Amino acid sequence: MRAEKKSLEPISKLVRNPLKFWCLVIMVAVISSLEAIIFYLFLNTITELSYDLLDFEIEALEEEPDLIFFEIDDNFYQTLSSWNFLLVLIFPTIGGILSGLITYVLPPMERSGESSVYIRAFHRNHCILSNHLSMIRLFASSFFIGMGCSAGREGPAVQIGAATSVFLSRKFRLSARERELLFIAGAAAGIGGIFRAPFGGALFGVEVLYKHDYEGEALPYAIIASIISFSLFSLITGWTPMFKAPSVYLSLKELPLYFVLGICCGLLARAYVAILNKSRDVFLKLKIKDYLKTAIGGLITGIIGFLCVIIIGAPYILGPGYEVIQLALNGDLFHHLSEIASSSLFIMLLMIGVIISFKMLATAASLGSMGSGGAFAPSITVGGLIGAMLGLIYKIFFPQYMVNEIGVFVIIGMASFFAAAANVPLAAIVMTAEITWDFNILIPAVIAVGVSYLIAAEQSIYQEQVSNKLSSPVHLIDDLFYAFRNLRVKDILSPDSKLYLKEDTSIERAINIMMKSQRMQLPVVDDKERCIGIVGIFNLISLVSADKKRPVKESIKKIAICVTPEEPLLFAIAKALRGHIMVLPVVDPHTNKIIGEITYHDMIKAFYAKLSELGI
Repeated sequence: MRAEKKSLEPISKLVRNPLKFWCLVIMVAVISSLEAIIFYLFLNTITELSYDLLDFEIEALEEEPDLIFFEIDDNFYQTLSSWNFLLVLIFPTIGGILSGLITYVLPPMERSGESSVYIRAFHRNHCILSNHLSMIRLFASSFFIGMGCSAGREGPAVQIGAATSVFLSRKFRLSARERELLFIAGAAAGIGGIFRAPFGGALFGVEVLYKHDYEGEALPYAIIASIISFSLFSLITGWTPMFKAPSVYLSLKELPLYFVLGICCGLLARAYVAILNKSRDVFLKLKIKDYLKTAIGGLITGIIGFLCVIIIGAPYILGPGYEVIQLALNGDLFHHLSEIASSSLFIMLLMIGVIISFKMLATAASLGSMGSGGAFAPSITVGGLIGAMLGLIYKIFFPQYMVNEIGVFVIIGMASFFAAAANVPLAAIVMTAEITWDFNILIPAVIAVGVSYLIAAEQSIYQEQVSNKLSSPVHLIDDLFYAFRNLRVKDILSPDSKLYLKEDTSIERAINIMMKSQRMQLPVVDDKERCIGIVGIFNLISLVSADKKRPVKESIKKIAICVTPEEPLLFAIAKALRGHIMVLPVVDPHTNKIIGEITYHDMIKAFYAKLSELGI
């Protein structure tokens, strides 16, 4: 049905003025990119100030200016007693309070993460978002993420781009479908720019709306908007990938290892989604102000960060988690953990498992409290650590199968876990390749992502996702039309439905026939069985006292509105409604002889049966 629909509705027909619409796509890309740059710079400023106050050494990695690397004093216990470690508890709490006040007090906004706001607005709010509220939330996200809460910048970036498209749609009076297409293009521009992933950003914009479908018609516009945004963003921040990753070498020997990685990511993604949804439910039930909920979420994140410092020696779970990914890619994470674990493999694996568990819990606390941030960064962090753990196991126990470095499994784990958790397999594969600038990962990523995506099934970190286009109010009318367009009159025409009145039948006899057959209306035919009109029982009853022997052809009030067996049922209903009649004669298209009749009741009954078949 999808392929048929697209062939019937080419891209050029989706917009009224293609040149004008392409100009708007460019405009939304440019504006979204500038807003993303403002967000990026402000977030970096907050992050650097926060960790300066935490008295951690900040090493700005060449590939991504806001990646933070933590170094702890040699004297662990002396450092632990220092007051700056208490700030690990305090800072995320302050970030939660500030974010909550900005988000829910000045002025109040709806409760949800930004990506869910985008998805809900598309499906249920006619692509309506407030542009100035989105800019306010930009600053809320900067405090929330920059002060250590476990969230990412994909949510704010999506909402910035989408809200910009809404502003332009109103300004230029776009149609409903044009507004939807520009809405997706704006979201793609936000993602493509801030993550330096032009094609991944476009795929994310069209794929994240559904669990098992995508907005294919919007893809050309999303790609152009994302590429423009990526180009402008990179002009300011540099033409470098987010992560410096090892080169990937394709090997048949390693393919089973990626299959196992996909299984692990799929199973853990289900647990991750369950924990996140449970956290959301708990926070929703709390009878306190919303800004206090985000403060509690920040406090819990701080507590988990403090525990991470005690156990691991660094608060790796704070913030988006990019620094942990880079350390795993470089191998520095294993070096740090081996020093703490005295080179014990079991303790090293246990510590990585602790970081994974803590990161899941911190993300559930941060995002479950409706904090202002996205789920992409924490998800790829968890996935990368899963890949790091399995890669380490493979290297120790199955070295004969290892062709690549452990860092490659980190990359594949990032794609596999996020695809399973968010139901975005294509976007996860392409975005991971783009943020590392290594497209050799595509084949192993397809294997791991395919397995994890199938295991995760309907689970998703984005609760507003719907299953497919038929489940979305946006496409309900269109999809019903394309579902019903194949229903024909002959589908509900039964062999014994040939009931009519001859033109010379008396009014008295016609009334008896109609009462016996329980029909309110019947068609009238001439001597060649060609329909010449419709008579109703109430009209005949009003005439029976005057002349009950009068032929019915003289009492015809409604002209014959006929249909053929091959005629779409939609057209038949339209004819019945237009003619205000309850019965439609069905005639042979060649001889015009009546071969039966269908009632309005039969047509509506057939529609309800089709709705039930479609699960609506």
